[in-house]
Amino acid sequence: LEGKGYAVLKYYFYPWRYFYRHKVRMIDEAIKGMRFKSLIDFGSGPGILADNWSKYSDKVLLTDKHDRVQYADGAVCASVMEFVDLKETFKLLHSKVNFIVIASPMKTIWSRIYFKLTGDKEIRHSHTDIINSMCRYFSINYYRSWLGLYFCVRGYRR
Repeated sequence: LEGKGYAVLKYYFYPWRYFYRHKVRMIDEAIKGMRFKSLIDFGSGPGILADNWSKYSDKVLLTDKHDRVQYADGAVCASVMEFVDLKETFKLLHSKVNFIVIASPMKTIWSRIYFKLTGDKEIRHSHTDIINSMCRYFSINYYRSWLGLYFCVRGYRR
């Protein structure tokens, strides 16, 4: 969806950009102090976050869910896992990266209110479905949530 400008048109402008930017700050916190040779921005769409991820990696690979996924040290999945086939995507990423960070909306009363206010009616996987699927392929060593709206999780390949 982001490749079609979905998130750009809906979430990068006032008043919603504050929430979207906080999600990016959560990812920054999860990978602060780390350095990678290559990092996949999985579900990158037009790549508007690539400059941000470049402070952690020598090379940022922009990849949408239909692109061929290259091998890399790690992957950042910002607001994409809620829309993909979880089993297929985690299996693919498990075969390509050692490290993963995911940040997505949570499925709570607060996020339902938030999405209603934004007019967003997209069907999403819940944060518990994403985390449970992730645990089959990656060991989680970091978890944060924010206001019942977003969560961020980091893990290493099992």
